[in-house]
Order: sequence, then structure tokens, then C-alpha cells
Amino acid sequence: GPNHIEVAEVLNSMGLVLKKRADYDGAQSHYERAIRIVHSTFGEDQEHYKLGIYYNNLADVYRKRNQFDTALQLYARALSSIEKTLGPQHSEAAEILHNIGQVQHQLGNYKEAIDYINRALAIVKKEFSDKHYKYGMFLNSLGLAYAMIDDYTTAYEHIKQALQILLTALGGNHIEVC
Repeated sequence: GPNHIEVAEVLNSMGLVLKKRADYDGAQSHYERAIRIVHSTFGEDQEHYKLGIYYNNLADVYRKRNQFDTALQLYARALSSIEKTLGPQHSEAAEILHNIGQVQHQLGNYKEAIDYINRALAIVKKEFSDKHYKYGMFLNSLGLAYAMIDDYTTAYEHIKQALQILLTALGGNHIEVC
């Protein structure tokens, strides 16, 4: 039926496509419907890892609109859900921590950004390795944050290491490397 958990997954996928097309209203609507389905299926007071994923995606929409306070609230909700269901060391938690770090960067809170990105890096290193492409991407973000506090030596080293990881993991022609 229309409130089946698989419908929520399809709505989330549609939201991802709409977000890529910069249709933020459409994406928001789909993510919110997916969240409502999960709540109606499992109960308002029950956690499910899908809630963490959907709230993270919804937060991304608010971040794209530069509505950072709402984005941070939704990321916090997403992180709480993931930590309760999958654990604080899960790769989904790392993704959300990195996103919070990105918002802190955009707000000019560079030291907070560094803290969140470092937490994300520690999880990715433990869950995968320090050669994983996500580690390289997060390391690049860390380097950019260090550049904003005028620590150019640390910034350069992190970005240089990120490039080496991404070249090895993805190849020289990948969009994340170019």
C-alpha cells in the first residue's frame, strides 16, 4: 500500500534525484513523505535507521537553501537516529558528522568544522581504512577548514594526502579528482 516502507525508500530515491536537479521543494516533499511513512509504520517514538538517512537527506535540502539552523537541527536528529540504531561508529554517522562539519564551515565556525570532520575521519578509518575514497574526500574538507584558519601548512598536507588517496581509489579521471 501507499504507506509501505518500500514506498518510503522509493520516495527517498526520488528526493535524491530532485535534489540533484535543484528542485529542493520537490525533494523536501518526498523526504518528508518518506519520514511520515517510517513514523506511521514503526511509531512516532520508535527509531529506525531509515529515519537517520531520510533526515540527513532532508537536512541537505535545507543546507542547499542556506537555511543552516534548520539543517543543523535535522542533522542532529539524523545523527541521533543512526547512533541509536546502527551505532556511533557506523559509516552513516560519519557521513552526517561530515555534513555537520560542512555547515559549520559555511557558518565560519572553522574549529567546530575541524572537530566534526575529524570525528568523521576517525569512523571512516576504523570502518574502512585511511585509503578509502571517503577518507580522501573528508580529508580534503579538513584541509579546506585549516586553510580558513590560516594554517596553510596543515591545510596543504591534508589536501595533498586527499589527492593521493582519491587518485589511488578512484583514478585520475573521476569527477571527485578532477
